[in-house]
Amino acid sequence: NTSAVVNAMHGTVMQFLCDSPEGERVTERDEAEKIAVKFLREECFHVEELVITEENQDGGLYVFELSPFYDDVICLSEKITVGVSQTTGRVKLFDAVDYYRYHRKRLNLPKINYGISEINEDFSGAEDIKLCKIERAEGVECFCYTFRLSGQKLAVSVLGGSLIELR
Repeated sequence: NTSAVVNAMHGTVMQFLCDSPEGERVTERDEAEKIAVKFLREECFHVEELVITEENQDGGLYVFELSPFYDDVICLSEKITVGVSQTTGRVKLFDAVDYYRYHRKRLNLPKINYGISEINEDFSGAEDIKLCKIERAEGVECFCYTFRLSGQKLAVSVLGGSLIELR
């Protein structure tokens, strides 16, 4: 079974999901990443501007979330998800709806009132601190710092340091 979402006006495939046969794993993680990047390049995405922001193994797939990286900001609200079958090495999952929704919008980074030094002071042990743009509510984006603390992923506003729920 295969399902897909196609933009009616432009014919662009924005999302698809295909069944993946079960079987013995023949594709390793590093090879799956190369397959995902090659797929995105062939679909005309500028892969040199993308960074892997999340990855996991789910239902026989290696799943990679990639987000654009501009001016030292990771644009999480523009994420693209690609899933590669562990058994066949083929792309079975693609979701670029958020990318197409937000990619052309560029927000100007506001004055940062709450930065890395404040995070380290308020959240002792914070790791993997990154400046990001996220969707805070439907259609509303904001800048924040994301980080991991005791295995949990958190985000704080650059304006005042308030915790933000990640969607």
